[in-house]
Amino acid sequence: MRMILVILFSCFCYTAYSGAHDTLTDVYKGILSTKTGKGLVTELRLSHEPYADEGTFVLIEKYAGYPNAGVLKGQWTVLRGSATDKNAVVIELYNGTGVPERHYLKLKNGTIKMLDEKLMPIKGKGNYILQKR
Repeated sequence: MRMILVILFSCFCYTAYSGAHDTLTDVYKGILSTKTGKGLVTELRLSHEPYADEGTFVLIEKYAGYPNAGVLKGQWTVLRGSATDKNAVVIELYNGTGVPERHYLKLKNGTIKMLDEKLMPIKGKGNYILQKR
């Protein structure tokens, strides 16, 4: 009986310890502006290990009023600096083609702002910000 208790306790301790390395997921949502005037309903999920500056992502985009959504999956990493701020923190999404798909500037209030391919803010009066949920 003691042996069974020791084994059960050992299993419990191992499970509790191994849970310390669970994957975390940050979720950002919003409606981004488009040239057509319809909004682009966007959800970005960034999965990563605790304290890591890289991981996997799922980007779901759907034009407002349309039923079908586009899904993009891949890897993400953090870049230091943008075209306008050498101290900026930029999230870069890429899907294995070697060419980055999207760039988002991390803002201090828990939001991210979409950047163009040159790491510049997108010009125009539209919304390019996703809120962290």
